[in-house]
Amino acid sequence: LRRCVSPVSDDAVLRLLATPTAHVPSPAPSKQDAPNKGTKIECHAVLTEDEIKNISESSRSQIDVPMDVLLLLRGLRIFLRDEVDPPVYISDRRLKKATDLLRVSARAHGRAHVTIVDTLLLQHIAWYNPDEQEIVANWLQESIVPDPQHQQIEFVLSGLYAQLEKSITTKKANEEMERVTTELDKLEQVLKSKIRDMCSHLEALRCADKHLWVNPEEGTTVRQQLFPVAEAHMSNLGGILTKLYILKAAVTGARVADNVSKLQLIQGAWGQVLQDQADEQNARKIGGSFGAKESTHGDGGGIPNGLSSEKLQLSRKQARSQLTTQEFALWRTLKKTSDGGQGNAKVNTRASFRRKKRTGDLENNDEFDVDDNEW
Repeated sequence: LRRCVSPVSDDAVLRLLATPTAHVPSPAPSKQDAPNKGTKIECHAVLTEDEIKNISESSRSQIDVPMDVLLLLRGLRIFLRDEVDPPVYISDRRLKKATDLLRVSARAHGRAHVTIVDTLLLQHIAWYNPDEQEIVANWLQESIVPDPQHQQIEFVLSGLYAQLEKSITTKKANEEMERVTTELDKLEQVLKSKIRDMCSHLEALRCADKHLWVNPEEGTTVRQQLFPVAEAHMSNLGGILTKLYILKAAVTGARVADNVSKLQLIQGAWGQVLQDQADEQNARKIGGSFGAKESTHGDGGGIPNGLSSEKLQLSRKQARSQLTTQEFALWRTLKKTSDGGQGNAKVNTRASFRRKKRTGDLENNDEFDVDDNEW
Protein backbone atom coordinates (compact mmCIF):
# COMPACT_ATOMS: atom_id res chain seq x y z
CA LEU A 1 0.00 0.00 0.00
CA ARG A 2 1.19 3.48 -0.86
CA ARG A 3 -0.24 6.70 0.47
CA CYS A 4 0.77 10.23 -0.53
CA VAL A 5 1.37 12.53 2.45
CA SER A 6 2.30 16.21 2.43
CA PRO A 7 5.73 17.28 3.71
CA VAL A 8 5.95 18.42 7.33
CA SER A 9 5.60 22.22 7.64
CA ASP A 10 8.44 24.41 8.87
CA ASP A 11 6.63 25.01 12.16
CA ALA A 12 5.96 21.31 12.79
CA VAL A 13 9.41 20.12 11.76
CA LEU A 14 10.83 21.25 15.12
CA ARG A 15 8.45 18.93 16.99
CA LEU A 16 9.28 16.12 14.56
CA LEU A 17 13.01 16.50 15.15
CA ALA A 18 12.56 16.73 18.90
CA THR A 19 10.51 13.53 19.09
CA PRO A 20 12.59 10.60 20.44
CA THR A 21 13.06 7.85 17.88
CA ALA A 22 13.07 5.11 20.50
CA HIS A 23 10.00 4.55 22.64
CA VAL A 24 9.48 1.99 25.38
CA PRO A 25 5.77 1.56 26.16
CA SER A 26 4.80 1.74 29.81
CA PRO A 27 3.20 -1.37 31.32
CA ALA A 28 -0.57 -1.62 31.11
CA PRO A 29 -2.43 -0.79 34.33
CA SER A 30 -3.67 -3.76 36.31
CA LYS A 31 -7.35 -4.42 36.86
CA GLN A 32 -6.99 -3.33 40.49
CA ASP A 33 -5.60 0.04 39.51
CA ALA A 34 -8.56 2.03 38.22
CA PRO A 35 -7.22 4.82 35.96
CA ASN A 36 -7.59 8.31 37.31
CA LYS A 37 -8.85 11.12 35.14
CA GLY A 38 -6.18 12.10 32.69
CA THR A 39 -4.23 8.86 33.03
CA LYS A 40 -2.82 7.66 29.72
CA ILE A 41 -3.68 4.02 28.94
CA GLU A 42 -1.56 2.05 26.51
CA CYS A 43 -3.41 0.51 23.53
CA HIS A 44 -2.64 -3.07 22.65
CA ALA A 45 -3.07 -4.80 19.30
CA VAL A 46 -6.42 -6.52 18.84
CA LEU A 47 -4.91 -9.00 16.39
CA THR A 48 -1.70 -10.85 17.01
CA GLU A 49 0.87 -11.49 14.30
CA ASP A 50 -0.20 -15.13 14.06
CA GLU A 51 -3.86 -14.16 13.69
CA ILE A 52 -3.03 -11.73 10.89
CA LYS A 53 -1.06 -14.47 9.12
CA ASN A 54 -3.95 -16.92 9.46
CA ILE A 55 -6.44 -14.36 8.10
CA SER A 56 -4.22 -13.70 5.10
CA GLU A 57 -3.76 -17.41 4.35
CA SER A 58 -7.43 -18.32 4.79
CA SER A 59 -8.51 -15.39 2.61
CA ARG A 60 -6.54 -16.81 -0.31
CA SER A 61 -8.40 -20.12 -0.15
CA GLN A 62 -11.87 -19.09 1.04
CA ILE A 63 -12.64 -15.74 -0.63
CA ASP A 64 -13.87 -15.78 -4.23
CA VAL A 65 -12.80 -13.17 -6.77
CA PRO A 66 -15.62 -12.70 -9.35
CA MET A 67 -14.83 -12.54 -13.05
CA ASP A 68 -15.82 -8.85 -13.19
CA VAL A 69 -13.07 -8.04 -10.68
CA LEU A 70 -10.50 -10.19 -12.49
CA LEU A 71 -11.32 -8.43 -15.76
CA LEU A 72 -10.96 -5.09 -14.00
CA LEU A 73 -7.49 -6.04 -12.74
CA ARG A 74 -6.44 -7.10 -16.21
CA GLY A 75 -7.93 -3.96 -17.73
CA LEU A 76 -6.06 -1.74 -15.26
CA ARG A 77 -2.73 -3.33 -16.16
CA ILE A 78 -3.44 -2.92 -19.90
CA PHE A 79 -4.51 0.71 -19.41
CA LEU A 80 -1.39 1.67 -17.44
CA ARG A 81 0.89 -0.12 -19.90
CA ASP A 82 -0.68 0.97 -23.21
CA GLU A 83 -2.46 4.28 -22.60
CA VAL A 84 -0.44 6.14 -19.97
CA ASP A 85 2.59 8.16 -21.05
CA PRO A 86 5.11 7.23 -19.83
CA PRO A 87 3.85 3.65 -19.37
CA VAL A 88 3.38 2.23 -15.90
CA TYR A 89 4.26 -1.45 -15.65
CA ILE A 90 2.57 -3.57 -13.00
CA SER A 91 4.41 -6.83 -12.46
CA ASP A 92 2.63 -10.17 -12.21
CA ARG A 93 3.80 -10.52 -8.64
CA ARG A 94 2.42 -7.12 -7.63
CA LEU A 95 -0.89 -7.82 -9.37
CA LYS A 96 -1.20 -11.14 -7.52
CA LYS A 97 -0.45 -9.48 -4.20
CA ALA A 98 -3.08 -6.82 -4.98
CA THR A 99 -5.63 -9.59 -5.57
CA ASP A 100 -4.75 -11.16 -2.22
CA LEU A 101 -5.24 -7.78 -0.56
CA LEU A 102 -8.73 -7.50 -2.07
CA ARG A 103 -9.50 -10.94 -0.62
CA VAL A 104 -8.44 -9.78 2.84
CA SER A 105 -10.64 -6.71 2.44
CA ALA A 106 -13.63 -8.92 1.69
CA ARG A 107 -12.78 -11.14 4.68
CA ALA A 108 -12.59 -8.08 6.94
CA HIS A 109 -16.19 -7.27 5.97
CA GLY A 110 -17.42 -10.82 6.58
CA ARG A 111 -18.04 -11.47 2.89
CA ALA A 112 -17.25 -14.61 0.87
CA HIS A 113 -16.39 -12.66 -2.29
CA VAL A 114 -14.67 -9.48 -3.44
CA THR A 115 -16.89 -6.58 -4.57
CA ILE A 116 -16.25 -3.71 -6.94
CA VAL A 117 -15.94 -1.30 -4.01
CA ASP A 118 -12.97 -3.32 -2.69
CA THR A 119 -11.17 -2.51 -5.94
CA LEU A 120 -10.99 1.16 -4.93
CA LEU A 121 -7.98 0.07 -2.87
CA LEU A 122 -6.08 -0.43 -6.13
CA GLN A 123 -5.50 3.32 -6.29
CA HIS A 124 -3.08 2.85 -3.37
CA ILE A 125 -1.26 -0.06 -5.02
CA ALA A 126 -0.96 0.33 -8.79
CA TRP A 127 1.41 3.28 -9.11
CA TYR A 128 5.04 4.23 -8.54
CA ASN A 129 5.17 8.02 -8.84
CA PRO A 130 2.69 10.15 -6.85
CA ASP A 131 1.29 11.84 -9.98
CA GLU A 132 0.17 8.42 -11.26
CA GLN A 133 -2.15 7.89 -8.28
CA GLU A 134 -4.78 10.30 -9.61
CA ILE A 135 -4.69 8.61 -13.02
CA VAL A 136 -5.42 5.24 -11.43
CA ALA A 137 -8.17 6.70 -9.23
CA ASN A 138 -9.93 8.34 -12.19
CA TRP A 139 -9.74 5.15 -14.26
CA LEU A 140 -11.26 3.13 -11.42
CA GLN A 141 -14.13 5.58 -11.04
CA GLU A 142 -14.96 5.12 -14.72
CA SER A 143 -14.45 1.36 -14.87
CA ILE A 144 -15.47 -0.42 -11.67
CA VAL A 145 -19.11 -0.77 -12.79
CA PRO A 146 -18.84 -3.33 -15.62
CA ASP A 147 -20.68 -2.85 -18.89
CA PRO A 148 -23.18 -5.75 -19.19
CA GLN A 149 -23.18 -5.38 -23.01
CA HIS A 150 -26.96 -5.29 -23.17
CA GLN A 151 -26.91 -3.96 -26.73
CA GLN A 152 -25.19 -7.12 -27.98
CA ILE A 153 -27.72 -9.27 -26.10
CA GLU A 154 -30.61 -7.34 -27.60
CA PHE A 155 -29.06 -7.80 -31.06
CA VAL A 156 -28.98 -11.58 -30.50
CA LEU A 157 -32.63 -11.53 -29.38
CA SER A 158 -33.64 -9.61 -32.52
CA GLY A 159 -31.73 -12.12 -34.65
CA LEU A 160 -33.63 -15.03 -33.10
CA TYR A 161 -36.93 -13.33 -33.86
CA ALA A 162 -35.89 -12.72 -37.48
CA GLN A 163 -35.00 -16.41 -37.91
CA LEU A 164 -38.31 -17.44 -36.36
CA GLU A 165 -40.38 -15.08 -38.53
CA LYS A 166 -38.64 -16.32 -41.67
CA SER A 167 -39.29 -20.01 -41.01
CA ILE A 168 -42.58 -19.97 -39.11
CA THR A 169 -44.72 -20.72 -42.19
CA THR A 170 -42.43 -23.42 -43.61
CA LYS A 171 -42.61 -27.18 -43.11
CA LYS A 172 -39.81 -26.95 -40.57
CA ALA A 173 -41.66 -24.46 -38.39
CA ASN A 174 -41.94 -26.78 -35.38
CA GLU A 175 -38.30 -27.79 -35.62
CA GLU A 176 -37.25 -24.13 -35.86
CA MET A 177 -39.41 -23.21 -32.85
CA GLU A 178 -37.69 -25.91 -30.81
CA ARG A 179 -34.27 -24.58 -31.80
CA VAL A 180 -35.19 -20.97 -31.07
CA THR A 181 -36.69 -21.97 -27.71
CA THR A 182 -33.41 -23.66 -26.78
CA GLU A 183 -31.46 -20.54 -27.72
CA LEU A 184 -33.89 -18.36 -25.77
CA ASP A 185 -33.39 -20.56 -22.70
CA LYS A 186 -29.62 -20.09 -22.96
CA LEU A 187 -30.00 -16.34 -23.40
CA GLU A 188 -32.32 -16.22 -20.40
CA GLN A 189 -29.67 -17.82 -18.19
CA VAL A 190 -27.07 -15.31 -19.41
CA LEU A 191 -29.39 -12.41 -18.63
CA LYS A 192 -30.28 -13.73 -15.18
CA SER A 193 -26.60 -14.19 -14.36
CA LYS A 194 -25.84 -10.60 -15.40
CA ILE A 195 -28.79 -9.34 -13.36
CA ARG A 196 -27.58 -11.20 -10.28
CA ASP A 197 -24.10 -9.69 -10.74
CA MET A 198 -25.55 -6.21 -11.16
CA CYS A 199 -27.63 -6.68 -7.99
CA SER A 200 -24.40 -7.45 -6.13
CA HIS A 201 -22.76 -4.32 -7.57
CA LEU A 202 -25.74 -2.18 -6.54
CA GLU A 203 -25.60 -3.50 -2.99
CA ALA A 204 -21.84 -2.85 -2.78
CA LEU A 205 -22.25 0.71 -4.08
CA ARG A 206 -25.13 1.36 -1.69
CA CYS A 207 -22.78 0.70 1.25
CA ALA A 208 -19.63 2.25 -0.24
CA ASP A 209 -19.42 4.95 2.42
CA LYS A 210 -19.33 2.29 5.16
CA HIS A 211 -16.35 0.40 3.73
CA LEU A 212 -13.69 -0.08 6.42
CA TRP A 213 -10.75 0.80 4.19
CA VAL A 214 -12.29 3.54 2.03
CA ASN A 215 -12.55 7.14 3.15
CA PRO A 216 -16.25 7.86 3.93
CA GLU A 217 -16.24 10.99 1.76
CA GLU A 218 -14.76 9.05 -1.15
CA GLY A 219 -17.30 6.25 -0.61
CA THR A 220 -20.16 8.76 -0.68
CA THR A 221 -18.87 10.26 -3.92
CA VAL A 222 -18.55 6.83 -5.52
CA ARG A 223 -22.07 5.90 -4.47
CA GLN A 224 -23.59 9.13 -5.79
CA GLN A 225 -21.79 8.90 -9.14
CA LEU A 226 -21.91 5.18 -9.90
CA PHE A 227 -25.13 3.94 -8.30
CA PRO A 228 -27.28 5.59 -11.04
CA VAL A 229 -25.02 4.00 -13.68
CA ALA A 230 -25.56 0.52 -12.21
CA GLU A 231 -29.30 1.18 -11.93
CA ALA A 232 -29.45 2.10 -15.63
CA HIS A 233 -27.65 -1.15 -16.53
CA MET A 234 -30.11 -3.09 -14.37
CA SER A 235 -33.07 -1.42 -16.07
CA ASN A 236 -31.72 -2.29 -19.53
CA LEU A 237 -31.12 -5.92 -18.59
CA GLY A 238 -34.55 -6.24 -17.01
CA GLY A 239 -36.21 -4.75 -20.09
CA ILE A 240 -34.48 -7.24 -22.38
CA LEU A 241 -35.49 -10.13 -20.11
CA THR A 242 -39.13 -9.02 -20.30
CA LYS A 243 -38.93 -8.94 -24.12
CA LEU A 244 -37.43 -12.42 -24.07
CA TYR A 245 -40.32 -13.72 -21.94
CA ILE A 246 -42.86 -12.20 -24.32
CA LEU A 247 -41.22 -13.91 -27.29
CA LYS A 248 -40.95 -17.24 -25.43
CA ALA A 249 -44.62 -17.11 -24.47
CA ALA A 250 -45.57 -16.32 -28.06
CA VAL A 251 -43.59 -19.34 -29.27
CA THR A 252 -45.37 -21.51 -26.68
CA GLY A 253 -48.77 -20.32 -27.89
CA ALA A 254 -47.80 -20.74 -31.54
CA ARG A 255 -47.20 -24.49 -31.13
CA VAL A 256 -50.94 -25.24 -31.26
CA ALA A 257 -51.88 -22.75 -34.00
CA ASP A 258 -51.96 -23.04 -37.79
CA ASN A 259 -49.23 -21.42 -39.88
CA VAL A 260 -51.10 -18.15 -40.46
CA SER A 261 -51.98 -17.80 -36.79
CA LYS A 262 -48.41 -18.69 -35.80
CA LEU A 263 -47.05 -15.86 -37.90
CA GLN A 264 -49.62 -13.40 -36.59
CA LEU A 265 -48.94 -14.41 -33.02
CA ILE A 266 -45.16 -14.07 -33.35
CA GLN A 267 -45.41 -10.76 -35.23
CA GLY A 268 -47.95 -9.40 -32.77
CA ALA A 269 -45.79 -10.26 -29.78
CA TRP A 270 -42.69 -8.70 -31.36
CA GLY A 271 -44.71 -5.64 -32.30
CA GLN A 272 -45.60 -5.27 -28.63
CA VAL A 273 -41.92 -5.59 -27.76
CA LEU A 274 -41.02 -2.78 -30.18
CA GLN A 275 -43.85 -0.61 -28.86
CA ASP A 276 -42.66 -1.11 -25.28
CA GLN A 277 -39.14 -0.21 -26.37
CA ALA A 278 -40.38 3.02 -27.99
CA ASP A 279 -42.39 3.88 -24.87
CA GLU A 280 -39.31 3.28 -22.72
CA GLN A 281 -37.19 5.58 -24.85
CA ASN A 282 -39.83 8.31 -24.69
CA ALA A 283 -40.10 7.92 -20.92
CA ARG A 284 -36.35 8.32 -20.57
CA LYS A 285 -36.41 11.48 -22.66
CA ILE A 286 -38.79 13.12 -20.20
CA GLY A 287 -36.79 11.87 -17.22
CA GLY A 288 -39.14 9.06 -16.26
CA SER A 289 -38.55 5.38 -15.74
CA PHE A 290 -40.26 2.53 -17.53
CA GLY A 291 -40.01 -1.19 -17.95
CA ALA A 292 -37.92 -3.15 -15.48
CA LYS A 293 -37.62 -0.48 -12.79
CA GLU A 294 -38.37 -3.06 -10.11
CA SER A 295 -35.43 -5.26 -11.08
CA THR A 296 -33.02 -4.40 -8.28
CA HIS A 297 -32.93 -7.55 -6.22
CA GLY A 298 -33.18 -11.30 -6.48
CA ASP A 299 -33.13 -13.83 -9.25
CA GLY A 300 -34.49 -12.08 -12.31
CA GLY A 301 -34.95 -8.80 -10.44
CA GLY A 302 -38.75 -8.92 -10.11
CA ILE A 303 -39.33 -9.77 -13.78
CA PRO A 304 -42.04 -12.42 -14.35
CA ASN A 305 -40.66 -15.82 -15.28
CA GLY A 306 -42.69 -16.16 -18.47
CA LEU A 307 -46.05 -17.92 -18.91
CA SER A 308 -46.61 -21.62 -19.34
CA SER A 309 -49.03 -22.99 -21.91
CA GLU A 310 -51.49 -23.78 -19.07
CA LYS A 311 -51.49 -20.16 -17.94
CA LEU A 312 -52.03 -18.98 -21.50
CA GLN A 313 -55.22 -21.07 -21.67
CA LEU A 314 -56.77 -19.38 -18.62
CA SER A 315 -59.85 -17.23 -19.04
CA ARG A 316 -59.60 -13.55 -18.26
CA LYS A 317 -61.32 -14.01 -14.89
CA GLN A 318 -59.04 -16.92 -13.96
CA ALA A 319 -55.93 -15.06 -15.10
CA ARG A 320 -56.85 -11.98 -13.05
CA SER A 321 -57.34 -14.05 -9.88
CA GLN A 322 -54.47 -16.55 -10.27
CA LEU A 323 -51.64 -14.54 -11.85
CA THR A 324 -49.45 -11.82 -10.40
CA THR A 325 -49.83 -8.26 -11.64
CA GLN A 326 -46.83 -8.56 -13.99
CA GLU A 327 -47.90 -12.00 -15.23
CA PHE A 328 -51.43 -10.73 -15.93
CA ALA A 329 -50.03 -7.80 -17.92
CA LEU A 330 -47.97 -10.25 -19.98
CA TRP A 331 -50.97 -12.59 -20.37
CA ARG A 332 -53.14 -9.71 -21.60
CA THR A 333 -50.49 -8.62 -24.13
CA LEU A 334 -50.20 -12.13 -25.54
CA LYS A 335 -53.97 -12.58 -25.65
CA LYS A 336 -54.34 -9.43 -27.71
CA THR A 337 -51.96 -10.78 -30.32
CA SER A 338 -53.28 -14.33 -30.27
CA ASP A 339 -56.96 -13.33 -30.39
CA GLY A 340 -56.33 -11.51 -33.65
CA GLY A 341 -55.10 -14.69 -35.33
CA GLN A 342 -57.81 -16.90 -33.88
CA GLY A 343 -60.49 -14.39 -34.76
CA ASN A 344 -59.45 -14.45 -38.42
CA ALA A 345 -59.42 -18.24 -38.34
CA LYS A 346 -63.00 -18.31 -37.00
CA VAL A 347 -64.18 -15.90 -39.67
CA ASN A 348 -62.59 -18.05 -42.38
CA THR A 349 -64.11 -21.24 -40.94
CA ARG A 350 -67.61 -19.75 -40.75
CA ALA A 351 -67.28 -18.49 -44.32
CA SER A 352 -66.28 -21.98 -45.46
CA PHE A 353 -69.26 -23.48 -43.63
CA ARG A 354 -71.71 -21.03 -45.22
CA ARG A 355 -70.18 -21.59 -48.67
CA LYS A 356 -70.50 -25.37 -48.36
CA LYS A 357 -74.07 -25.06 -47.16
CA ARG A 358 -74.99 -22.69 -49.98
CA THR A 359 -73.45 -24.89 -52.70
CA GLY A 360 -74.81 -28.11 -51.24
CA ASP A 361 -71.36 -29.55 -50.57
CA LEU A 362 -72.02 -29.90 -46.82
CA GLU A 363 -71.90 -33.58 -45.91
CA ASN A 364 -73.91 -35.29 -43.23
CA ASN A 365 -70.85 -35.95 -41.07
CA ASP A 366 -69.64 -32.34 -41.26
CA GLU A 367 -69.98 -30.56 -37.93
CA PHE A 368 -69.00 -27.08 -36.91
CA ASP A 369 -68.21 -26.04 -33.36
CA VAL A 370 -67.99 -22.27 -33.03
CA ASP A 371 -66.35 -22.37 -29.62
CA ASP A 372 -63.64 -24.87 -30.50
CA ASN A 373 -63.21 -23.65 -34.08
CA GLU A 374 -63.07 -27.25 -35.35
CA TRP A 375 -64.80 -29.31 -38.04
